[in-house]
Amino acid sequence: MPEIKLPTIPHPDEGTRAVLQSNKVPMIRGAGEYNYLCGNCGALLVEGIEQGQIQNIVIICPRCGRYNDLA
Repeated sequence: MPEIKLPTIPHPDEGTRAVLQSNKVPMIRGAGEYNYLCGNCGALLVEGIEQGQIQNIVIICPRCGRYNDLA
């Protein structure tokens, strides 16, 4: 599966984005072709989705705490 490193961003302003936080990785699983990795530490955050399938979500990496942008 192709892997895509997500861009990391500062903490989003309250109410502007949906933010997902969990202590388990991957946080989202699907039957698609792409895996999405934390842009800072490389942890697998999203497994098996198609590009553009999930949008406008920020994922907090459970390993390093960085905010990852799934735009």
